[in-house]
Amino acid sequence: AFDAAPSVYRQRAYFRMFADATANARKYILLATNTRDVVVFDLEDKIREDLLNLNVTNSP
Repeated sequence: AFDAAPSVYRQRAYFRMFADATANARKYILLATNTRDVVVFDLEDKIREDLLNLNVTNSP
């Protein structure tokens, strides 16, 4: 594969390594172009539904 397309091979190897190294990390993709579109992302962490209905008691 390297002999057929060295630059493609290097890029794919880099992206494969990057994906493996950051598998458990949150990733954000930001794009900037000459456009009038406005995209808004809600990046707040969401509270799980099972945490909203907890019964909390005071213990001495």
